Amino acid sequence: TLPRLELHIAHLYTLKNTLDTMTFLSSHSIMSAHMDNFEDAQVKQPSFAPSAPANEQKQTHQALSTTNNDNACVPNKEPRLYDKSKEDQGCKEILEALTPEEISDMSDPNLPLRHFRADKGDISKAITRIKYSIKWRRDFKVKEMLKAAHNPETDDEKKIQNILTKEAETGKMFVRSFDNEGRAILWIYQKRENSNHPENNIMHLVYEIERMIACTERMGFEKGVIVLDFAGWKMKHASSLDITKKTIHILQDCYVERLARVYFTNPP
Repeated sequence: TLPRLELHIAHLYTLKNTLDTMTFLSSHSIMSAHMDNFEDAQVKQPSFAPSAPANEQKQTHQALSTTNNDNACVPNKEPRLYDKSKEDQGCKEILEALTPEEISDMSDPNLPLRHFRADKGDISKAITRIKYSIKWRRDFKVKEMLKAAHNPETDDEKKIQNILTKEAETGKMFVRSFDNEGRAILWIYQKRENSNHPENNIMHLVYEIERMIACTERMGFEKGVIVLDFAGWKMKHASSLDITKKTIHILQDCYVERLARVYFTNPP
């Protein structure tokens, strides 16, 4: 679910303590990312948020192939909602309700745990929602989109990469830097909107969310941060109601427990 929006509506000086201690990524790309292609040496790791140990990163890939285990989740720095035994049991029950195909289509082995926490331990509700999020990810072709963005081979994949490049060329949305805890930040500048194509807008949003997650997981966390900067914003820059609804839906139902907090700066 979306975090309670503590409206940190402020001028930039309100975020001064955060901004002063942010560690910026040393590499830059127009699509903000290829983050999962970066070597660790290319990313300046904050001293307060070291990367997850290599053995934990390996567990991410191993866990998906051993989901019949009672505890296939990968350890990270996110606080527990319940004690370990209760969360492990909840994950086991959720996994048992999934088909082999659904398990193979999970974004990562911690997906059941995030749904268990998001639904406050309600197994039935968590099962319904995780099945929906897995189906959405499959239907949206997230894996195919990421492959096309980073390593296009076919004409269709090159078309997807061109769409993402076009959407990103004004810098309206990109992943850069970390907050004080070491969570990656997705910056959104409404004034820089350069497209009126709803499907392309949403594709770009999903791509950047994936980048935020990839960078955040390098720091050992699962939840990222979004900063919406309204500097210079006017009504003509407002997103359509349809795009706004889809954005909320994606963050709330398709990327459960992936947001730590949202900041609003320079409000109109």
